[in-house]
Amino acid sequence: VLHGIPPVNSYAVRNGKMRPIAVHALYAVNPPPAGPLEAADVEDPEDNYDWYTFPRAMSALTPDDQFARAALATMAVALAAAAAAGAVPDKWGGIFGQEWVGSAFSSIP
Repeated sequence: VLHGIPPVNSYAVRNGKMRPIAVHALYAVNPPPAGPLEAADVEDPEDNYDWYTFPRAMSALTPDDQFARAALATMAVALAAAAAAGAVPDKWGGIFGQEWVGSAFSSIP
């Protein structure tokens, strides 16, 4: 778990009730495969974890899963803020969501 980054919640209906699903930020212990991150942007069942850019992660979700999409966007903003504060190292090509957060921040009045 990445310390200093609170979990964000997605939501799903379980047993007829809306339930929160905590999504925790994890920090990779190994670098991504060689080459651009977009090239590593695929699911590999043999890897312990997969590298996704923010656009690819969003496209992997169903368009109607507003809760998961909101959770990923919230996590991207939290990671960008932590990286700007120096609390999260910016290495291996950047911070998850960086390709979206910059433009999202610039659209805030």
